[in-house]
Amino acid sequence: MSNYQNYIQVFNDLQHRLAGNRRLLESILTQVQEALKETDIIGLILKKCASDTSLEDLGREISYSSAFAVADGKPLTIEQANELKISNFNVVLDIPRQSLKVKNGRKDQFIECNLNLLGAKRFSLLEYLLENPHSTIGVHNIHLVPLYEEGIQANSLSKCISVLRLVLQPTGRKGPYIVNTKVVRKCTSREQITGYGYRMSPNYRYLVILK
Repeated sequence: MSNYQNYIQVFNDLQHRLAGNRRLLESILTQVQEALKETDIIGLILKKCASDTSLEDLGREISYSSAFAVADGKPLTIEQANELKISNFNVVLDIPRQSLKVKNGRKDQFIECNLNLLGAKRFSLLEYLLENPHSTIGVHNIHLVPLYEEGIQANSLSKCISVLRLVLQPTGRKGPYIVNTKVVRKCTSREQITGYGYRMSPNYRYLVILK
């Protein structure tokens, strides 16, 4: 066998070994990623068990922790998210790109909103409302929103909502997306209004891209 053929054989053996090592490394990387995902979820469970978070809210947070996006309040995998048409939504918050877009009235065009008006707490409130468009947020449950604690005054929450509405109406018109709702407590014979809260309007569609 010539030196040339020897070199070719050595090269082919090297390629074969590298291919095997690559598959092994990919397998190890996948296992590490799954382990980290489980560790994050376990950490989230332990953290929430130490608080007064309900089982429903805990289940929602676990679902969101592994989701790629949230469409109209529903967590989506990357495969489900890839099947979406962004043009079908009215408000799109892209967290990795720090981008917020809203539809321009009845037109199909999106307008970029100015997120510089929001600090970390107000951004957290906006994200929570868009991820949970069917839920009402008020002073009674503001602790569900990251970075917020119980005890916030109604006028302080109202000011936060006013800033969010300003961000969501880049054209200068009154934004239709956040609506006021009554927080009602049912009694034996009647309903008692205990305060007011805020939620996303059910007339529109909302998308949050998480990853």
